[in-house]
Amino acid sequence: MTKALKIVGFWTVLILVIGVGAWLEWFRSVDIVTYDDWCADRTGTLRARYTVPQFNFKYAVIRDDFTRTLNDQLIQSALDTFGWKNREDKAVKELIRLQMIGAWHEGTHLHLANEIGDGEGFADWESKMRAGVDMKSLEGQDNSSGEHCIAISMNDFFEDVTLHGTKKTAVIPLAYTVRGQEGSVK
Repeated sequence: MTKALKIVGFWTVLILVIGVGAWLEWFRSVDIVTYDDWCADRTGTLRARYTVPQFNFKYAVIRDDFTRTLNDQLIQSALDTFGWKNREDKAVKELIRLQMIGAWHEGTHLHLANEIGDGEGFADWESKMRAGVDMKSLEGQDNSSGEHCIAISMNDFFEDVTLHGTKKTAVIPLAYTVRGQEGSVK
């Protein structure tokens, strides 16, 4: 084999390897499994995090992560409100175990509990929640805020939210916009 033919063969193989690698990179996707990445997508900043052409959204996993995040926020709010030091306090652990404070979901039904403190504040809480998750009121708002992403995410992942108060409960219907889209790529 001549030297020129070896050089041409080498460059042909090199170009093929680079071409196949670029082709594979083009069709690569990233699985989105965290609430943080979900919010980045909803606020238009996800593409800056990843240099891939498509994303595969794992809605059930994101829903779980969202609920854990919301649960942590609600418990921290209760700790701050009542001056408790940490979640390891025996009384706090019992309130969490009894689902008297916090967030959890059963399938596509979200539950928020705040069964401590003044039961008369339930009507205000319910009113604020209804207004906060209303899709029409969310249009045109600054979508970069954390509260906005929480409200949008509730509507994306759940059919309804049940508020559990000291003496009352209320069920607020939500939009559930990702129904039937598990594993979709965009």
